[in-house]
Amino acid sequence: MKKFSNTYIFIYSAILVAVVAVLLSLVATSLKDKQQSNVTNEKMQSLLKAINVEVERDAAPKAYEQYFTEEMTVTTAGAVENVFSVSAGKQTQGSVRPFDVNLKEEQKTERQKAGTGRFPIYRFDKDGKSGIVLPLRGTGLWGAVWGYIALADDCSTVKGITFDHEGETPGLGAEIANHDKFQTPFIGKQILDEQGRVVSIAVKKHAHKEGLHEVDALSGGTMTSNGVNNMLATDLKRYQKFFDQYRNK
Repeated sequence: MKKFSNTYIFIYSAILVAVVAVLLSLVATSLKDKQQSNVTNEKMQSLLKAINVEVERDAAPKAYEQYFTEEMTVTTAGAVENVFSVSAGKQTQGSVRPFDVNLKEEQKTERQKAGTGRFPIYRFDKDGKSGIVLPLRGTGLWGAVWGYIALADDCSTVKGITFDHEGETPGLGAEIANHDKFQTPFIGKQILDEQGRVVSIAVKKHAHKEGLHEVDALSGGTMTSNGVNNMLATDLKRYQKFFDQYRNK
């Protein structure tokens, strides 16, 4: 059997590693556009789910253009800083498309310096009735939880909601993604009190079904339920000034 020197083995291994690295890089580059397209389509799909429109991922862009009319970002002071017209397909105010805003980074910015975050709002029109969708992001038991909440034009009545998670426990905390079991009870609830103040929707055990501001927590998913509860309370309050201005127009 032919024996190879250590130098030969080292050079051969180095060349092999370099070739594999180049091939992997080429594959990753070639798939980058497709991966980004999938991420965009999935986000649109989630926004559509919030207004109770179910479509396949590849059909999401067309449906998004059909139901959503405008995107904007607002500050916690209620100032509108960026506006994108979905129907016209162009930016009409500001330089950043709200759809591309990284909510995680904006939340971080807001925590570091109050009043500096820019938070998205998506306007929709469905069956002749308009409303808005707000993004949500928080922390569950094992990682991030997120979702979208659709509100009627009164900025209070929940028209739909969708949640997802990074790695909650199957059959327990992961049930926040279950439409019938956890999400449907939110429909019809109110996030504002009679004075127009954000009171959110409490996720708690033994909630009253008739209560306008509460829904049942998940059985066996206490930490995840608490995470959703905190996420709603924190994220919705960021829009208080916008609600005040919008409702008084």
